[in-house]
Amino acid sequence: METTACDDMVRTPKVGEVKAALNKKNKNTKKKRSVVRVVSPSGATTSLSSSSFADLRTNGFVCVPMLNEITSLLTAATMQEVLSNAPELRADRPDKTTTGIAGSFGAAGTGSSFHNPAVRAFRKKLYKVVEEMMMVDDDDKTTWSLQMVHDRMSKREVGTTLSSESWHQDVSADYDHTSVMVIASIYNPPDSVLSQYFSCIAGSHMTRVSDKTGFATFDMMKQSGVAHQHHVHVEIPPGYTLFFNEQIVHEVLPGKVRNTSYRLYTKFIMYPKGTLSPWVPNDILKEMIMTQSVMPLHFIRGRMELSPMYPKLWRVNWLDKLSELTLLYREDCRDLSDKHKGVFRYMKSLAKLNCKFPDYTPDELALYLCECVL
Repeated sequence: METTACDDMVRTPKVGEVKAALNKKNKNTKKKRSVVRVVSPSGATTSLSSSSFADLRTNGFVCVPMLNEITSLLTAATMQEVLSNAPELRADRPDKTTTGIAGSFGAAGTGSSFHNPAVRAFRKKLYKVVEEMMMVDDDDKTTWSLQMVHDRMSKREVGTTLSSESWHQDVSADYDHTSVMVIASIYNPPDSVLSQYFSCIAGSHMTRVSDKTGFATFDMMKQSGVAHQHHVHVEIPPGYTLFFNEQIVHEVLPGKVRNTSYRLYTKFIMYPKGTLSPWVPNDILKEMIMTQSVMPLHFIRGRMELSPMYPKLWRVNWLDKLSELTLLYREDCRDLSDKHKGVFRYMKSLAKLNCKFPDYTPDELALYLCECVL
C-alpha cells in the first residue's frame, strides 16, 4: 500500500484557538475572504509509514493512493453498473441508466447501495488499509479496536447544482473525542475524469467548536482570521481515498457539477480496547446487516438516523419530483399508506423485498461489529 503526505502544510492551531476565533466577530475580515490554499498529495512511498497517521492526527486529514488491486474492485464504471442495476428499481423503466438517486448531494438511499458485492469487497480491502496505517503508527498494537461503519455511495450528475452546506463538524455518535476517533473517508474511483476537493480548516478537529450533534453547525465561521489562515482545499485525485477526522470543521461549496462524479463514503471508529464502541449496539446492527437494510448515518442518544431516499421537503414543495422518482421504483417500494403513494423515504430492506445479495460471512460481519461485548 502506498501513502502520501500532504505538502505545503499550515501551522496547526492550538486547542481552543479555533473555537475562540470562530466565535469572534471581526469586521475587518467580514467582507474580505482570503485566498484558499490547495493541498495536493505528494511524496508517494512504497509502503505505509507513521507519517500517514501522524498527518491524520495533527492536520485532521491524509490522502492515500489505493493500489490497483483495490481500485479495480470499485471503479466509476462499476459504481454506475451497481446503481443502475439496483434490484429496487423497475426493470421496465424507459432509461436503464437512471439510478434513482435524488437530491443535489447525490447519495443513494437503497439497501442495495450499502450491501452490493462490489462495495463490500472494496470495503474489506479499505479496512486493511486503515488497520495497517493505524498499526504502523501505534507502538502498542493492543491499544485500539477498529470498527468499520457502512456509509453511502454517491453519484453527482453533470449539470447538478450543489447546495452549500455551512461550516460544520460531523458528530455521528455519542463519544469523547479525546479518547475515541471517528475517521471518515471519501474514495474517488480511478477512472474519474477529475480530482475532487474537500474544503476544511486544518487542525480544527482538536476541539469541539459546537455543542450540537449530528450535523453540528455554528455561526460566524467566515469572520475568523484564524479560520482563513488554516482554510485548505484538499485534492482527492482519481484512485485516492481521503481519510479525515469527522470532527474537522468542513463545508460543501455551492456550484455546478462539471463532470459526472462518483464517491464512496466509509467511516471507521477507533476506540480503546476493552471498552464499548459508541456505535449502534451489536444485536441491532447485526440484524440490519443480515437483512441488508438501509444503514444509519448517526446514532445519537440511542436514536438512529437512517439514510433517506429524498429530501423531506419533497413531500410538501416538490411533489412533481417525488412522482418522477416514484415511477423508477418497483410497486413494493412505494408507500401506499401515504396520501402521495410515493416511494418510501426510508427504503425497505432487501430481505423484505426478497432480493438479498449473498449473506455476509462471519469474518466480513466482524469488521462492522463492536469487538467488546460487556
